[in-house]
Amino acid sequence: MDKLADLGDELYRVEAPASGGVTPRPEVRGDRVWLRVEKHGRGGPAAVQVLLNSRVEWRLRLAGVVSDQLLDLGAGRVTGVELIGGSSRTELRLPRLAGTLTVRLTGGTSELTVRVPDASPARVRAAAGAASVTVYLEGRHGVAAGELISSPSWDRAVDRLYVDLVAAANAVTVAED
Repeated sequence: MDKLADLGDELYRVEAPASGGVTPRPEVRGDRVWLRVEKHGRGGPAAVQVLLNSRVEWRLRLAGVVSDQLLDLGAGRVTGVELIGGSSRTELRLPRLAGTLTVRLTGGTSELTVRVPDASPARVRAAAGAASVTVYLEGRHGVAAGELISSPSWDRAVDRLYVDLVAAANAVTVAED
C-alpha cells in the first residue's frame, strides 16, 4: 500500500513486515525517490507499505509488476500517476482535484479502480481497448481501441480526471469516493 500521511520532517517512510519475503531499498537521487524491492529467500508476504509526506506535491511513477496495489493518495497533493508495471488489481484513491490530473496506465491490468472525491468530471481513453469501462455508474463493455468515455461535463471542467489507458485493461472503474 502506498499512502500519503503527515510525516513531519520525513519525506517518506518505507515499511515491510519483518517476516516478509522482501526487503525495501529506498534511495534519493536529486528530487526523486527510487524504491527497489529485493526478494531475500525467506518465505512470507512480498508486501511493502510506502508512506509519503502529505505536505509535498507528488508525481508518482510506479514501474514494478505487482499482484495487488492500493494507492491511497487522498490526503495530499498529487500532480500525476503513471502505472508502468502490470498488475492484477490496482485501486487508486485520489485527493480533491486541482486542474487536470492524469493517471496513465502503460502496463496492463486486470482491474483498475480510481476513486475521486466529489465525482469530479472524468474521461477514460482506452488506447488499447478494454473489456469494460465504467465512469460513475455509466458502463460500457467491449470498449474499442482508441475509444473515449467521458462524464458529461468533462470538456468544460477545470478540475478533472484523465485516465489514459495506453496498455490493455480488463475492467476499469472510475467511482466517487
